[in-house]
Amino acid sequence: MKKALISILTVALLIVTMAFTTVPSHAEGTDRITYRMQDHAHLMTESEVTALQDKINALVDKYGLDLVIITVENMADYGYSDIVAFADDSYDEYGYGEGDDFAGMLFVIAMEEREWAISTCGRGINCYTDAAQDYIMAYVKPDLSAGNYYEAFNTLADKAAETMEAYKTGAEFPPALPKEPYNPATGVAAFIIIGLIVAFIYTGILKGQLKSVRYAANANNYIDENSVDINVSKDTFLYASVTKTVRETKSSGGGSSTHTSSSGRSHGGSHGSF
Repeated sequence: MKKALISILTVALLIVTMAFTTVPSHAEGTDRITYRMQDHAHLMTESEVTALQDKINALVDKYGLDLVIITVENMADYGYSDIVAFADDSYDEYGYGEGDDFAGMLFVIAMEEREWAISTCGRGINCYTDAAQDYIMAYVKPDLSAGNYYEAFNTLADKAAETMEAYKTGAEFPPALPKEPYNPATGVAAFIIIGLIVAFIYTGILKGQLKSVRYAANANNYIDENSVDINVSKDTFLYASVTKTVRETKSSGGGSSTHTSSSGRSHGGSHGSF
């Protein structure tokens, strides 16, 4: 009986040990590299997730800055209504970031809310400036909006690589944003504007040809001299109308806007909808 009890306890201990070793604990240490591409919203195939995972890990090894992509069905399931707080806390609580300054960038999308957010930390704040984030999202957002998620995340990784390379070499970044495709409506509007300008010039010429009308500096020719005699005049100030406009303040060009997460760590980043 005693031997049977010992055997049961041993098996139970082994089961508990195996359970703890198979459940990720905040993606810490070497295990976190398998959680840099977390597709909780199931937007991609398993092979696509693996391909992105390998691509991201190679970039992190090359540049020493973390890169994480997370998709979720909605934020409410995680207790959040603010995409920025959700991104920052995901970065901090799950142990992402390289080096003592937890350097890197995390990108997250919430499908139900149709929102995205970028959270940067450490050296990643200086690498992924506000302008660099705008540059990246100019390429990523069209595929997100179209539902081409694998292409969007591949592009994100590619543009992140461009950003990290420029940061590493000290090159000027980012380049000019991509031009929007030609919109026929823009051409029609241009023709209308040009037509109005031509019409304005033409009517001005016709107006100048009217010789029967001359400008009069005063109205003496139209006043009866014996009618009214006005010999006193003065100006009276009644009131003044003052309009004030709030001036927006922005961070200097090339920099990063920062804020503090719930853990007290400094983060950069941006957010929007798709």
